Amino acid sequence: MMYYTVFDSNGKKIADCGNEKDAKWLAECHKGTYKSNRLEWKETFEISPLKYELPSITIEGREIPLQQKLPDIQQEPLEL
Repeated sequence: MMYYTVFDSNGKKIADCGNEKDAKWLAECHKGTYKSNRLEWKETFEISPLKYELPSITIEGREIPLQQKLPDIQQEPLEL
C-alpha cells in the first residue's frame, strides 16, 4: 500500500495522504514537499466480535432491557 507524507517549507510534517494528487496540491499550498511511503503488511490479525449483552434494569418490579438500537424515524424525508 502506498501513501504520501507532506511537509511544509520548514520540514514539519503536515499530513499523510492516500492520493499523490492530493499530496502534491497540499505541498504546493504550503510551499513544501512530499514523499512516497510504502506500507508493508507483515501480520494479519483476525478479530472476533465481542459477545456482550447489555444489562437490563428493574423499575417497580418490571425488568426493562436497555435500548440496543436507535428508534425508527418518524419524520418525512427532506426533498431538496
